[in-house]
Amino acid sequence: MIAIYFDPKNLKPEHVSFWENYEIHAQKATDKVLADWEQWLQRKEKEPDLEEFSYNFNQDIWKSLKAWLHKEVFHGKCVYCESQLDLDRYLGDVEHFRPKGRVTSAKDQEKRERVSVKVENEIVLDHPGYFWLAYDWRNLMPACSMCNSRAKADQFPVDAECLLMVRLSQEEVNSLLAEPLASKFYPELYYLSPEDLDQRECPLLLNPLNPTPDRDPCEHLRFSIDGSAVAVESSDLGKNSIEVFNLNRNNLVRERKAAIERIHSKYLIAVREPSEKYEERIQNKIEDFVSGVEPYSAAALCYLECFLKRKLRRKR
Repeated sequence: MIAIYFDPKNLKPEHVSFWENYEIHAQKATDKVLADWEQWLQRKEKEPDLEEFSYNFNQDIWKSLKAWLHKEVFHGKCVYCESQLDLDRYLGDVEHFRPKGRVTSAKDQEKRERVSVKVENEIVLDHPGYFWLAYDWRNLMPACSMCNSRAKADQFPVDAECLLMVRLSQEEVNSLLAEPLASKFYPELYYLSPEDLDQRECPLLLNPLNPTPDRDPCEHLRFSIDGSAVAVESSDLGKNSIEVFNLNRNNLVRERKAAIERIHSKYLIAVREPSEKYEERIQNKIEDFVSGVEPYSAAALCYLECFLKRKLRRKR
């Protein structure tokens, strides 16, 4: 798992039209799901036994984004395990970091439980999901089926509590990191952005897309020489991410070890080549790992960092 930084403000000119078109369709679809949800909630107030909220999302909208993100942002890799998605029949899943439908959490993977949430009018519900983020690019990323649908699924453990609608004063709205979505039927209630949700919920899973420095995967995950993922100093973020995404699958450990061997080989070739520009030579050889293009870059870079530290200690 390696951090990926992306800002639509820095798009290449040839991609601007695609992105603007996506944003238009995403906004319309978001407005529709919010309207349906709030209509359901008003009915729920009058009909306590009303069946839980469900929604038929338009998958074509985020599928169009998946292929673009796969190629232009995530280097064709699963956002979590860094496996090449070209090997997946459908180029992986569209992963909603925060689940768009039901939300579960678990102390162990065999006993997942629905997460409950209380809305402003004191109605207690099973969390219906972060439906307002279903088409939000900040909550969307390509993931392999093994990490997503077979491992994480609808899990979203947090250190605080999972939120739904939040009451805010205008002063509080102005202090948010990103503009929230205002409720149409419930004054002063808002749906928060991923950035602001992160601050209030404190997710116990790593998100490699635009992480803050304290949530960068490299601060919470390390990799042993055999390719196994381990949590840094018993980091809860690291431990939960390894468990929920099942990051120590046998094939992943094997492939990470192969990546470690590749970067070691490239390093040795670089240091043996006759040239005065020693550091530049090494940088050129490992650039695809540093940029995250290579599969399992995080494990390879972790190994090289440790290898060089050991080498420096020996020289002392």
